[in-house]
Amino acid sequence: MNFYEKNLEALFKRDRFLAEHISSIKTNERFDVFQGDDPLNINILDKENSDFIYEKPLNDVSEKLNLFNTKYPRYPVLFLYGVGNGILVKALLNNNAIKHLIIIEPSLELLYVALNLVDIADDISKERVILKVADGINFSQMSQLVTKKDIAPYVKVYDLHIQSEYYEKNFKDNINKINAIILKAYRHLVLGKGNDATDALIGVQHHIANMPQMLKNYKIKDLFKQKISDMAIVVSTGPSLTKQLPLLKEFAPYVTIISVDASLPILQKHNIIPDIVTSIERVVQTASFFDDISDEVAKHTYFVASSIIEPYTFYKLKDKKLVLSMRPFGYMLYYGFDDFGYLGSGMSAANLAYQLAAFMQYKKIVLIGQDLAYSNDGISHADGHKFIKGKDKHKETDTYVEAYGGDGFVKTTIQWDMFKNFFDKDITEAKECCSIETYNSTEGGARIESAIERPFKEV
Repeated sequence: MNFYEKNLEALFKRDRFLAEHISSIKTNERFDVFQGDDPLNINILDKENSDFIYEKPLNDVSEKLNLFNTKYPRYPVLFLYGVGNGILVKALLNNNAIKHLIIIEPSLELLYVALNLVDIADDISKERVILKVADGINFSQMSQLVTKKDIAPYVKVYDLHIQSEYYEKNFKDNINKINAIILKAYRHLVLGKGNDATDALIGVQHHIANMPQMLKNYKIKDLFKQKISDMAIVVSTGPSLTKQLPLLKEFAPYVTIISVDASLPILQKHNIIPDIVTSIERVVQTASFFDDISDEVAKHTYFVASSIIEPYTFYKLKDKKLVLSMRPFGYMLYYGFDDFGYLGSGMSAANLAYQLAAFMQYKKIVLIGQDLAYSNDGISHADGHKFIKGKDKHKETDTYVEAYGGDGFVKTTIQWDMFKNFFDKDITEAKECCSIETYNSTEGGARIESAIERPFKEV
């Protein structure tokens, strides 16, 4: 078995999609390979750009290797833009300190060439080498990568190294784009851990206080028996929700409605009974969403709340069909109460609602009211929201993101952007794991890249 066959066999076990694409290449057409007297003296000509990957292959690779051995000898994780002739990759792997070498290559054909030139099959099998094609890289993919347990701890030493000047000269814009995506993924990882020790300790306190009652109530798996359809509709409180309420009411008997806590008063006002309501916040103000719960809601609706909710919120729900779910925090995992968790790795009740729907394996999940942005006239939430009256006071930290449908840009907050990032990650994982289709039928607000945009009535 030659190098290429060994490498491809290993890649099929780790990334079948990429392996199939590489295996479809039968010969290199864009690149010509030139080998000198020394077996390592391999240069490659990009005929499309009339440019060699190296000026002097042996010298260039040696200088780059010396740089890594001098400045980064103990780095467990390295990101390298460009596979080149594969010689630098093979040489770097001699350093046992490297746990992961992530290689991002803009040309599928050049990956094909490199896999013919060097044997890295064992390292691919062990994921010491992780190959990525630049065109396929997005936030969700990078977020999944950087959250790996032996990659995440090294966020502060991240840098995107470049194979040679050929890549800098011909792929500058793409390098900047890829670097921005990886930085966004790392930033999301860090902020998702929280930035307030006091807030975290409050969560611990609430969890311990609520735990005895958690063990007496329903378990998450009990909700599986309550599925009445193959479609779940996640109802959030963005300003676009108001226009969707008549259609939601019409189809409510035929779908599962999973509402966030803030939407419950609005749905009750329009005589819509949700099947499930989610709550995640540890602040006492959240309890007010559960004032004046109707008899119909009390009889029909399950309440799925994080175990870190304020005890007063728990008091408001103690006589209801309550499921307290743990979040995948380290201190919660140690208890071993797996039947009661773990949901809510995101930061909002809507993130929790989506993860619950995915966990229950609905075939289709539909998002409405998930604007994650201000409306054109500066409103943040739907009519009837308990705490929002009229226009919001915008913050200096507000930013702009791509709008729903790709129609320009909309104003959002840092927090909403983080919620959006969690949706992107979770939707991608749900599709890859369980073939779940997710539709964003908000018809307004920010674009959630991984969701299928389609009008609510059509869905």
